[in-house]
Amino acid sequence: MAKSPITCHVLDSVLGKPGAGIGLRVYQLQSYDDPIPLASLLGTAQTDADGRCSTLLPGGKLVPGTYKVCFDTGAYFAQGGRECFYPVVEVCTRANFGALSFLADVLWFGCGRSPSR
Repeated sequence: MAKSPITCHVLDSVLGKPGAGIGLRVYQLQSYDDPIPLASLLGTAQTDADGRCSTLLPGGKLVPGTYKVCFDTGAYFAQGGRECFYPVVEVCTRANFGALSFLADVLWFGCGRSPSR
């Protein structure tokens, strides 16, 4: 099975371990500059025991456009009996040229998060 062109990796620095079991959704946005853009849900998945997800979309190339990955952090924190400041974390990216893949890394720390490319 080919790896998804959009993959994710989550680290929980408060617990010092990967963010396992986090629900994920990926959307393709119709516009990147609209404050509330219309979006098409493309796939859902969960991070594995290593905090990674490579099954969010079928393998292949991304169609050029704007994509949003949503991390269900509220459920993740509730499962561990912890308060959650950001119930959903969204990472948006633009894919051009149709040959790109994208890794959405997210690092949780206290009441914050730090997405990287």
